[in-house]
Amino acid sequence: MNSSLPLILLIIAVIAALLAVAALWARRRTVQVRLPSRLESIRTVSDMTTKYACRARLEEQDIYQCKLAVDEACSNIIRHAYGGDSTGVFDVLIRIDDGVCEIQLTDYGEPYDPQDIPSPTIGNNIEDAQPGGLGLYLIRSVMDEVRYTPGPQGNRLVMVKRRSPDSHPSH
Repeated sequence: MNSSLPLILLIIAVIAALLAVAALWARRRTVQVRLPSRLESIRTVSDMTTKYACRARLEEQDIYQCKLAVDEACSNIIRHAYGGDSTGVFDVLIRIDDGVCEIQLTDYGEPYDPQDIPSPTIGNNIEDAQPGGLGLYLIRSVMDEVRYTPGPQGNRLVMVKRRSPDSHPSH
């Protein structure tokens, strides 16, 4: 009998276990991270959003719209909730299912009342647009569902994107 056979069987068993763990990791449906309130964090959230929106089998346009909304929301957290203070943090939770991507952003900065944010004034010329409210308008325009809840345990923004029922997943 070959004396290296038990070692080979052990190596095969370890490889099989590692492949099983990798398969579970690849099917992971939720990710959660805490990030500093710095502009560099936007890229991290954008990359995570792309990855999970692809796993949710959203269309390319839907993925782009998720990234657009996330970029704007993170920018608002950094600029407005923390006033540019890079010592703050915000939590990101992304949950997916087939055809659905839910993104939750929770900050611990200054809350706001969405009713206090004026609707953007949009004219024929971009130079005529008044500042304020355009980011929130954009987020609401590209996402299927948007909810904001201020509170002492954090200000939570929930954004949901669903694949159109008549579309065919491209991923």
